Amino acid sequence: MTQQSSSPRSSRQSGFSLAEVVVAAGILSFSLLGVMAILDQNGMLISQADRMSEMTQAARNLLEEIDSRAFWDPQRNDDDFGLEAGEDADDKTTFDDVDDFCGWVEAPPQTPSGQPMIGFDDISLAVRVWYGNDDDQDGNSDTNATDADDDGTIEFVFDVPTGDVCLNPGAETRFKVIEVTASQPNGLRQVPPVVMRSVRFR
Repeated sequence: MTQQSSSPRSSRQSGFSLAEVVVAAGILSFSLLGVMAILDQNGMLISQADRMSEMTQAARNLLEEIDSRAFWDPQRNDDDFGLEAGEDADDKTTFDDVDDFCGWVEAPPQTPSGQPMIGFDDISLAVRVWYGNDDDQDGNSDTNATDADDDGTIEFVFDVPTGDVCLNPGAETRFKVIEVTASQPNGLRQVPPVVMRSVRFR
């Protein structure tokens, strides 16, 4: 009777060696860390974009509220700028003209009735108002359109003053610049301030 010999075993076992598993795990871990870093960065950018959108909305709301007021107080004196008698510096509902808001700060932002806005706790709004420059393009004031060299075109110069514009709003002209700055002084997310401006004409 003939005995069959068994086939020789392969010198290499099927599967992975321990070294190969360790190398593969290292590569996978490194790749996952990279993906997680990208996801974390994207999440932070989305969070910052959301916060900037909220800051912009809060600034726009206050800007529209201020712009709805009169150019100046109905009972104003020609030299008045800012609060008049009967207006409370801590209560914007008593303000009746645009420049009453100069120096106003809301932290957090408020509704027109003076109630805190929900969800905007870490946003602060600050207001400045000043007189802008208005000159004809030929350099002559456009207040007298009968001048022979007056072409009727007004050039508005939006020079942004430094310092306390509420104490030095500039020479009286036909328009006032309203500036609202939204910032996040105590926020965990680092978001740059949002500055919005509007012009109110007499």
